Amino acid sequence: MSNLRVTLRPVESKDWKAVAWLEAIAFGEDEFSQVAFGSRRFDDEVIEARAKEMQQENQHPGESQTHVKAVLLDDDGTEEIVGYAGWRTVLVSQGGVGVYGTMNEERESEDSHEGEHSQKKDTDEDCVKTVANRKLCDDLFIPGDRYMASACEGKDYHKLFLLEVSPKHQRRGIGSLLLESGLKEADLKGLQCVLGASPEGLGLYRKHGFVTTQHMSLNLWEYEGGEGKGTVEHCIMHRPAKAQVSS
Repeated sequence: MSNLRVTLRPVESKDWKAVAWLEAIAFGEDEFSQVAFGSRRFDDEVIEARAKEMQQENQHPGESQTHVKAVLLDDDGTEEIVGYAGWRTVLVSQGGVGVYGTMNEERESEDSHEGEHSQKKDTDEDCVKTVANRKLCDDLFIPGDRYMASACEGKDYHKLFLLEVSPKHQRRGIGSLLLESGLKEADLKGLQCVLGASPEGLGLYRKHGFVTTQHMSLNLWEYEGGEGKGTVEHCIMHRPAKAQVSS
């Protein structure tokens, strides 16, 4: 860890704006983010909307989320959030699905339930602020979720949906620390794990027992705002369940 004093803690409500900003600076310069999230992805209004979007707990039956932050303690006693991992536990045996439709399909489904329209409207407004190209996101993340579920063959699983580390502290063990924390939780429950990885993350995930089950490729130049850009590569990876460990 290069003498870094880093501890892992649960994310608190006051942390979400910092986590959203960390996401923006960790991924904001890659071509996918430029097209998917647009030129305003660093604006304060967008960061605020993304923070609100991130902290809305998943309410689907049979599913729960775990949010962990990596906190760096400086010599002067100040603390800085330098990493974050978001995990979703999908208990298929208890009705968990882990796969959802497009933005429009989700809206139609939610609107069919009385009393939920207002909350869904707020969520949609946040999505409009944070996502510049909904089609690109749908074309990558929705099939990705389906491939992950398929790799799990109808059994319960633990999904890493976001792992981010501050650019100035990358390659110093923080990503491994966050990943290993989630894998320990999965092993305690006897759960298999899945995730979607960029080429840059393959080495880390392979080191921790993940293997590629599906390779995805999208041509960014085929999407609005992606003119002149290249191809985004995305790998679906799976780690088998280990024998359940007694806590």
